[in-house]
Amino acid sequence: MATPKKLDGLKDELIELDEIRAQMTKLDTRKKELEQSLRDALGAAEEGTVRGVTVVTYAAEERMSFDQTAFKQKHPRIAARFVTFKTIRRLLVKDKAFGEAKLRG
Repeated sequence: MATPKKLDGLKDELIELDEIRAQMTKLDTRKKELEQSLRDALGAAEEGTVRGVTVVTYAAEERMSFDQTAFKQKHPRIAARFVTFKTIRRLLVKDKAFGEAKLRG
């Protein structure tokens, strides 16, 4: 593991990022509430209109997916031949450490 990099000069950016993430969470929650309200209003209808113009559709569609877990259970040796690994870097902002780092009063 590499030596930690001091980010003292990026205090404002960290605070702004945290605020934006909080706003996005609130917006996502509100978005879901509004979408559910529209679904409820549509009921079994597949289209919703305003002044005769279709502004929303809510139609059923079929999607196909591959059940990896079931395949691995039934054919573990075959599945193992197709497993790949790669290294990624993930940025994780530790919100709970903000108080300790005195990023917030």
